[in-house]
Amino acid sequence: MRTDPVVSPMPWVLGVLGGTALHLQQAQLWPLALYTLMLALSLAAAWMACLHRCHPIRFSVIAMMCGALLSFSQSGWRAQVFIAQVMPADLEGRDIELVGRVQGLPQFAPQALRFGLRVEQAQVDGRAVALPPEIALSWYPSRIVQPELDSIEEADATDGQIYREALAEQARRQPQPVVPG
Repeated sequence: MRTDPVVSPMPWVLGVLGGTALHLQQAQLWPLALYTLMLALSLAAAWMACLHRCHPIRFSVIAMMCGALLSFSQSGWRAQVFIAQVMPADLEGRDIELVGRVQGLPQFAPQALRFGLRVEQAQVDGRAVALPPEIALSWYPSRIVQPELDSIEEADATDGQIYREALAEQARRQPQPVVPG
């Protein structure tokens, strides 16, 4: 009966750290299909390495490479999913008509109201546009537009309330890093 020596998890950990660090150096994201393929290859290689008994040093090298490939592809896949949730650049600064439901409790500031909104419908110039499913809105009422409000607390936004508003020249994209790991 053969007993295998204990293999340290350190090569795997170093590979995961190295793969993530390598991905953060990537100047531009690759297509999602490529990251998915790399993820599948890294899992298949790790599975094959576990099935075939090999020398501990060779196993450590394979574990490091699989960890690097796995973390590189996972962080790239995650970045692609995150980037898909960003408001399109061509909508920035345009009038957007929104219909949605308020999510959670609003956050009051001295001159503003901030709340989450689950977007049900969005239009620009009468045509439907795609926005992320959930957005955060900040509302700064002016005394000229709404002089009847004594304070921002009188503005009504409650959880589950249907919200309909035209955002005139207020839509701003949040700054996003090129590769959000």
